[in-house]
Amino acid sequence: MLATAAAGYELDPKQPIGAQVHSLLKKMIIGLAFMPNEALSEKELALRLGVSRTPVREALIRLADETLVDVFPQRGTFVSPIKVADVMEAHLREAREAAVARRARSDGRPVCLSAPEDLHQPHRYSRACLPDRRPETP
Repeated sequence: MLATAAAGYELDPKQPIGAQVHSLLKKMIIGLAFMPNEALSEKELALRLGVSRTPVREALIRLADETLVDVFPQRGTFVSPIKVADVMEAHLREAREAAVARRARSDGRPVCLSAPEDLHQPHRYSRACLPDRRPETP
């Protein structure tokens, strides 16, 4: 699966290899090139990508921090299962953001959100975000 999923992707030696490996593996997981609960072999990934095991190990650690993989000591690393609650949360967040964007567009006033909680209150405006209302000069 990795050979076909990684086909056509070349690592740029001028860029940090670890970041590129992380980015590629993340895209592959999100794009379902690796299925949920599929085992990921650090050694095989390194071989197929043509890199040492260190950037692969670092990428898997970052992916674990992002909850995209689960690491079980002495058992292996596996693609995290898709959690219905996470999917629902993502859809809800997207719907809220779209509603805020529609509201901002409809009344012409810019909306500044300082925190994700502000999405619940699309009418909150910051003075810094309001357009300057200086009188027009003839």
